[in-house]
Amino acid sequence: MRVVTAVALLISAAGLVANVAAQSAKVTGTASERSGTPLTGVRVTVKVGNSRGAILDRAVTNDEGYYESKATLGVVWVECEAVPDSDATVYSKNPVGELLKIAATSGSAKQDCIFDRFTTADSYWKKVADRVGDKAAHSSNQNAVFQAEWLQIDASGLPPSSKAAAAQALQKAAAAQAPNKIDWSTLITFAPYSIVDLSTLKSAESGDPKALASLPAPIGNEVVAYEKAKQQRLEPKDILN
Repeated sequence: MRVVTAVALLISAAGLVANVAAQSAKVTGTASERSGTPLTGVRVTVKVGNSRGAILDRAVTNDEGYYESKATLGVVWVECEAVPDSDATVYSKNPVGELLKIAATSGSAKQDCIFDRFTTADSYWKKVADRVGDKAAHSSNQNAVFQAEWLQIDASGLPPSSKAAAAQALQKAAAAQAPNKIDWSTLITFAPYSIVDLSTLKSAESGDPKALASLPAPIGNEVVAYEKAKQQRLEPKDILN
């Protein structure tokens, strides 16, 4: 009887330890615009395994854009949904989500959420470029930092005019901080965006056929593809209105 009781106690203790370990797993991070502006009130959802997994926990970012959420060891899906402060603020992807692996050795992991704003404003993209430049200044590979930022922007779902404003701001920042050290040649889409006339590009996006025809072919093709995809995303009632 004592042996059975001892075994039962050991099994119970092991289960308790495992349960405590699972409960102690957590995810922390910040939500912000690419410019670095923190976002308050972003709804964060942590799910098991993937975007369709069971919900483990929910959290909301504070005034500094910070959140902390319960999780579990292994792979989780972290999804962030921003609540724009006005109708004028539109993000290319909302919500945004990423897979994250939480190792048993640490019991925690960090996942930041970056939102890309629909804008061509110089002030916004200068903040982005300055942030990237500061990050690059503290890196042993400045080239990789600038290139990685552009690849994220290029894949963000932003309209061509926003990407052009971004490319031109990044190029200025790179030229000022690391003259002739940033190799853009391996990034096929960067060169045409860095030199295109922004006003002409905006006109093309607004439906001006002459402006569209005058754009470099790669960008002209992206304008057409973006507008086509946008129409496909609209409901019939939205198109009619």
